[in-house]
Amino acid sequence: MRQHDPVAGYLETIAGPAEPYDAAEAAIYVHFPFCRHLCTYCDFDTFTGIDHLIDSYVPALVRQIETSPPVRASSLYIGGGTPSIMSPEQAGSLASICRKRFSLGRDAEATIEANPTDMVFDRMLGFRAAGFNRLSVGVQSANPRLLRLLGRRHSSEDSEAAIRTARNAGFENISVDLIYGVPLQDRSIWRETLETAARWEVDHLSCYMLTIEPGTALERGVSRGTLQLPPEDDVVAMYELACDFLSSTGYRHYEISNWARPGRESAHNLTYWRNGLYLGIGAGAAGHWAGRRHKLLPNVRAFVEGAWAGRI
Repeated sequence: MRQHDPVAGYLETIAGPAEPYDAAEAAIYVHFPFCRHLCTYCDFDTFTGIDHLIDSYVPALVRQIETSPPVRASSLYIGGGTPSIMSPEQAGSLASICRKRFSLGRDAEATIEANPTDMVFDRMLGFRAAGFNRLSVGVQSANPRLLRLLGRRHSSEDSEAAIRTARNAGFENISVDLIYGVPLQDRSIWRETLETAARWEVDHLSCYMLTIEPGTALERGVSRGTLQLPPEDDVVAMYELACDFLSSTGYRHYEISNWARPGRESAHNLTYWRNGLYLGIGAGAAGHWAGRRHKLLPNVRAFVEGAWAGRI
């Protein structure tokens, strides 16, 4: 005898019958876990020294996409790692199969993450031609001392030139990531970074408070006492400074860590924020699907083997 599900009954009362998962709308997240080097704060599922696996990893991503539920994609986001070290042809193959499998519209938000030093004109032109209409750039700071501390291998001038190059290649929607609460950082240094990013006229800013993660180079420096985090009151003041300054320069604070020009809010971010559905594609990717939150094991070789053996 079938048991009555009070939760399903309630949801049906307020919203009508639930859509079957294979007909639902979902965001698509594709994880590219390759990096040329690890930043001092990074504990993401990223790996260095295995770039020779990229040529087998991308077809494995395509294979997982081909065998994923045929949802309607609301957005596509390729993150990492450093997706901008892919060739435009490789990135284009991922965008193409997502359009076919997930009915991703030509005007839907399609984001690829990039490091400033990868953003040469021909590469940006190739990513734009492949259908990516939004770029998320890992800037983190405009201060040279903090960039070295964070293990970043670019300068503020590199970031500015990269954003100008992306504009010239046709990207009309550019986001930058920034970090506050960093050792050696004070409010004046943080304000200079915010002013610099605003001067670049980017469309979106993600400002993240530094989290010291176990096993990272920054964690070792803090635990040994060679680095000292700013006082908590200063970190709070940096966040409040971002809120006030970005609001005064035309950015809308639409999510805890995200600000955007009107109409440039990230559809992908909002899916997470609204507890929506999203498929995780690739080694280390996380997803929210069929009533569960899940994460694929961050093992590139096992992912590639599993993709072809039918056991993602």
